[in-house]
Amino acid sequence: MKIVHFSTSDNVGAFKATYYLHRALRQEGVESLLLVKRKTVSDDTVVQIDTQRVASVRRSFFFNGKRQRALPHAGTFHIHEETIPLVAVKKYLSGVDIICLHWINGLLSSQGIREIHNYARVPFVWTLMDIEPLTGGCHYSFSCDNYKRQCRQCPHFKEPLALYRKASQYEQYGDLINAEKLFKQLLFRSGMHKNILGGVSFHLGEIQYRLENLKKAEHYYKKCRMFIPFHNKARDRLRSIVRKEIIAVNKGNYFLKILNAFGESVKSDPSYQIWQKKYKNLSSLPITFVAGSSWLFRKCKESSLFSHRAVKKILLSVNDNIFKRGSKYEARNRLHLPHEKRIIFFGAREIREYRKGFEYLLDALSVLYDQCAALCDEILLVTAGGHLPNFNIPFQHKHLGFLKEDEMLALAFQAADVFACPSIEDAGPMMINQAVMCETPVVAFNTGVVPDLIFSGYNGYVAQKYSIEDFAFGLKRVLERGNNTFSVEMQDGKKRCTFQYQAKQYIQLFEELVYDKKVRLGF
Repeated sequence: MKIVHFSTSDNVGAFKATYYLHRALRQEGVESLLLVKRKTVSDDTVVQIDTQRVASVRRSFFFNGKRQRALPHAGTFHIHEETIPLVAVKKYLSGVDIICLHWINGLLSSQGIREIHNYARVPFVWTLMDIEPLTGGCHYSFSCDNYKRQCRQCPHFKEPLALYRKASQYEQYGDLINAEKLFKQLLFRSGMHKNILGGVSFHLGEIQYRLENLKKAEHYYKKCRMFIPFHNKARDRLRSIVRKEIIAVNKGNYFLKILNAFGESVKSDPSYQIWQKKYKNLSSLPITFVAGSSWLFRKCKESSLFSHRAVKKILLSVNDNIFKRGSKYEARNRLHLPHEKRIIFFGAREIREYRKGFEYLLDALSVLYDQCAALCDEILLVTAGGHLPNFNIPFQHKHLGFLKEDEMLALAFQAADVFACPSIEDAGPMMINQAVMCETPVVAFNTGVVPDLIFSGYNGYVAQKYSIEDFAFGLKRVLERGNNTFSVEMQDGKKRCTFQYQAKQYIQLFEELVYDKKVRLGF
């Protein structure tokens, strides 16, 4: 059986999960080939597609002024329709039985998928890494349920503008605390345009300037200048801070104009246009979806595009030779962490990404401190990931940086007393699967893969979504009880996260699809 996978890359997060699946299938005797846009691994069965032709087309669009403008929510909304030309992959599709799609933004558009099917005429298996394949462009919909109908008037275009206006009103009327809170929400959003991030940073600097917190003000002004090097007002503020002068706030509306310009995109309903393209190109194709969590499974069944399609739930696998129960003593030694502390571990690729919930964790830690101040000297928060924002907590803190190697990440789980996962919107995250394999208790909100793998009182605590008090209660409960019990059900969860189990589930699905195709064709 020959399987060809398409993935934008082969490393980090969803891309790494794709590579692990590809490798596991080969270990089970499947002829598997992984086609990527960006190759990082030294593996002959992973092929980097020649995308020079695509790049030249994108450049011509840009210089002709036809390229779509960047979006405030570029990190959680996909609008560009780049796709590889069919001629670049034809030679790899000879004799293929199944085509597997994974995270393909920037690699394949709906039209590109259609062209590949018209050439290969084989079933597709699409592994969902988020809900973008099911929507008019958003990777995560939060409270919006337009994907259940036909996407339009996407709140990803409206919300930053509304938040900015509301924060500006608070600032104008002197409510600096609420203004700061709302501006920080914008600053935590991933994929925001640099001009907007610069504007938000400037406002946060102005707020701290008015509060005479000059050190914090200096930090935000420098961040503003990082995004917008020639921002004269931020430069003048930095100069005045050096002179220790407090001067009146100059309220401008430049950044509001920028946000309003982005808001004009709503008039053209890009989410509806993308939904229509997907419906036209994909609705009739033989696509079977694979969901890595109950959350994704439900989203697929609710979607207006693919609710009629078959969906199979197969959890994402992790390397059980690396992510396994280990000596807490040895792990702390290698990471230079104190042995006498109770360690709460939090990690994310982008810590400041709003949906990862770091602000919820900070609030929960404040509640935890109020409930058990006696533990203040015993608790250590350990974080890992990129772009760590400034914050204050009543406990000690150590940042491990971005852990590129799985071995180092596994040590972080093994060293921890609890893994805190405050994600409020997530397809996984895969770090929960990794924590379960290391038998590290997990406290998390009820979303993503949490209901599939975490059971309160056994291997962690499932908190009510958005409830800071319940999350803090879960942390307190796990820390006080020590190691949780990993029962037979928990061991079954670990089994479902292994390479071998995942590969066999996929192979079973492939065989069913190939058999169905032969029956339809009369073989």
